[in-house]
Amino acid sequence: MAEVIEDYEAVRNEQHGQVRINDDAIDEGEDLEEVYDEAGDREAADAADAQTNNVRPPLSLDSPGRMNLSEEERNLAINIKEAIAAAPDVDSVSDFMCVQLALIDGDNTDAAIERVHHLQCFREEYGILDSAQDGVKCFGDYMKLFPGFHLCFSYYHDSGSYVMIYDNTKFEVREVRSPERIHAWLGGSYYTCTIFCPDFEAIRNGTVLVVECEGYDWKTDMDFKSLKKVWSEVATVYPVCFDKVKYFNASSTMNVVVSMLKPFLPKHLRNNIEFGCQFEQRLDALYLVPSMEEANQRLLARVDATLQRRYENERTFRL
Repeated sequence: MAEVIEDYEAVRNEQHGQVRINDDAIDEGEDLEEVYDEAGDREAADAADAQTNNVRPPLSLDSPGRMNLSEEERNLAINIKEAIAAAPDVDSVSDFMCVQLALIDGDNTDAAIERVHHLQCFREEYGILDSAQDGVKCFGDYMKLFPGFHLCFSYYHDSGSYVMIYDNTKFEVREVRSPERIHAWLGGSYYTCTIFCPDFEAIRNGTVLVVECEGYDWKTDMDFKSLKKVWSEVATVYPVCFDKVKYFNASSTMNVVVSMLKPFLPKHLRNNIEFGCQFEQRLDALYLVPSMEEANQRLLARVDATLQRRYENERTFRL
């Protein structure tokens, strides 16, 4: 079985004040593969059949090819860069971000400029520094806001996608109505999108979200007004591709709730939502071990490593 969780070389070691992920760490990779298989998702077969079907297999995380561009992609990015430079009231962005916009918006330079301007205003309003250090702090605050909500962040080698696993029963949106808590939620959401985009290959492949729903009560936990604010401020604006969302152990009521949320979701995601996924136990039992505290340390270390990867790529890449 291909290793699913990458023990990133960039994971911060003890001298940086972060936990080290070593060979003795829990093998979340096997758990993630079990979850996929139980759901009937056979994406692993795609990599095995890649050569037969003339499809390029997923690249390893340390492959330099993850930052390669086609001539068309490069030209689209250059066009976006020139359009941004000519736009009034819009700050310049990195060459990396120009490519990221090109991979999401294609030749729609107006949409790209609108995203850049919106995110520029968002960062100014909420004090987002766009750095690995700020990202770890904001994401840590986000985890504290919803304890137990974030179960796992990992890289699924067989599909070439990053995967974030959540426990929806811990997503108590109604508890997040104060400006300070909304601020923490927005900052964490911004950097969540950022860790899904550390290199061009990750942006192309898109991210998979896995959501545990058993026991979720939307009547006590949901606040559509607050959720709409976060989606409109960040999730539908940040240039990121969500490949699919897989809901596990979802009730018929949860299906209705998600249907109500669809208008707020990115258009490409609305038809890539999968219900009916089942597993023999709740997903938190697989990941919050040996304790939630240690699981959170592992997750935050991976967030840190991925942010380091992202911002280093952004610093060094040139069109």
